[in-house]
Amino acid sequence: MAEPDFTVPDEVADLVGAELKLIDEAGGVKPSPIFPAYIMGEDYTQYIPRGHYTKSDELKAYFKSMMWYGRLNFRIFNEEETKSAVLLVRALRNTEVNGRPALEVWADLYNPTAFLVGRSDDLTPFDYLPLIEDLYGINPSLEELSDAGRFEEFVKKANQLPPQQIMGLSLTGLEPELTSDKGMRFMGQRFVPDAYIFSNLTYDRVSDLDHRRGLPMGLDLFTAMGSDRAYLLLDQIGETAYKGYPEKMEKMRQWTGSLTEKECTETVNNGWLYSFYPLMEEPGKGYPDFMRSAAWLDKQLHTCLGSWA
Repeated sequence: MAEPDFTVPDEVADLVGAELKLIDEAGGVKPSPIFPAYIMGEDYTQYIPRGHYTKSDELKAYFKSMMWYGRLNFRIFNEEETKSAVLLVRALRNTEVNGRPALEVWADLYNPTAFLVGRSDDLTPFDYLPLIEDLYGINPSLEELSDAGRFEEFVKKANQLPPQQIMGLSLTGLEPELTSDKGMRFMGQRFVPDAYIFSNLTYDRVSDLDHRRGLPMGLDLFTAMGSDRAYLLLDQIGETAYKGYPEKMEKMRQWTGSLTEKECTETVNNGWLYSFYPLMEEPGKGYPDFMRSAAWLDKQLHTCLGSWA
């Protein structure tokens, strides 16, 4: 995708061709040729370029490439996927790109995006590299990587690393070992507070099989950030009636309330969300009457929602 003229090795040409065809067709959830163990398949509608990424072929290709690198997950519980992840990290450790270590080039792309948007919500090559070097040495051979005992120890230690916090697909009803999405992504999608809040306020964490809350609302974010007016508006339109919603919202409010100023400003994205807090404050005694009205609070909420949208 990123390099249309790249010659794909013959041994993987069929797999690559089939995967690219599904990405270009963007026809919904289908089995991935490269990740066949995904029970739920992959949602190929996610690869439809949107926003400013539609402005040129280069940006469209970049969008599709980064989406693939951000979504496809080398899950720890799947032995083949984890072995592939270890080989990928080894390749980054030992490959050069235009005379520079590939790991440095990867970091040059990852670090600015982490500053702007947030750190990866998944394990990264930087998480796996210390484990590999600790168990196998600095530059293990392929034979050493195939050692069953050390691989078993690697899986055990990888499982102790922090889990993903935002789930991309609902896995309710599957076997317990398949509900864990913990794994390494090459360039994982980022942890952002609003996505975390939304994932906790929709199915299957809120509602039941008969009454699913499939989509969040912008008001969810500002309620979680402490706006009582936003909660009242959600209540008036019935959004708070879903099973488990009030309890989950309270947990989200406790979470946002526990964040330090450093955490709220560690990325450009977080700092932008943090700037909404003064707009949501309810003016108290001493302010003009028009600023102490519901209409004023609604105006402020519209300002926040407009900026966020």
